[in-house]
Amino acid sequence: MEEKKYNAGDFILAALCSLTVICLAVSITVWFRPLYYLDMKLLDIPEESGYSEEICRENYDVLIDYNVIGGPSELKFPDMPMSEHGRIHFEEVKRIFVFMQVEALAGIAVLVAVYFRRREKGWMHMTGFVTVAIAAAVLLAVVIDWEWAFEIMHSLLFDNDYWLFNPKTDPVIKILPDEFFMHCGIMIIGFTAAFTAGLEAQERWKSLASEFYFLDITTEKSQTEQLPSHRWESAKTILPSCAPKLILCRIWNQLKGPARL
Repeated sequence: MEEKKYNAGDFILAALCSLTVICLAVSITVWFRPLYYLDMKLLDIPEESGYSEEICRENYDVLIDYNVIGGPSELKFPDMPMSEHGRIHFEEVKRIFVFMQVEALAGIAVLVAVYFRRREKGWMHMTGFVTVAIAAAVLLAVVIDWEWAFEIMHSLLFDNDYWLFNPKTDPVIKILPDEFFMHCGIMIIGFTAAFTAGLEAQERWKSLASEFYFLDITTEKSQTEQLPSHRWESAKTILPSCAPKLILCRIWNQLKGPARL
């Protein structure tokens, strides 16, 4: 097999795919409400906050509804007051989350179209390196000092300190402990790693199919006449897309006897 060569298109697609993977991981974590419901019990949020489990759940659901595509344009907690700074901060958070959800959905659509139209899949392999590096750096920061990582993230995303809530004016912070946000961060890293592993597995599956194919075709070339160059180049680009069939055929041929094309 020839060494892979990357071009500018691969770098652009890898950057888009990495951004899409991260945005999708964040979006799924935001949508995944059972994480908070579980943390209500694990972290004993009702007892620590002074609010009942029903109030915690209801106000959290209102917050999540506000932060999804098509959610209400104005945030109103049913049982808690909110300061002007709190309102501004939640508006900023909503813009970030909605952007990530739109980017994730649009990115998936673009990448699926590219996947079926572009024969070379080197960008998928590059995406693995980029996203793994980002996920590893974030995970290391979380493990070393979660509070420091949390502050750095907010300083990068926001140009004010409105995210520093006063529990007296914005009591919603009482039902959103730091440990819950840490669990969200871990889930985001987990989803990112899982999606990256899926992309890498797909790329390796293609490579494995290509190796099976070239093993067969090389054996056949050594035993018979040389294939014309145009057939050889065509085979190298078209046959790897038939990965499942190639591998199954290869196994079947091995069971039957010498490999034949």
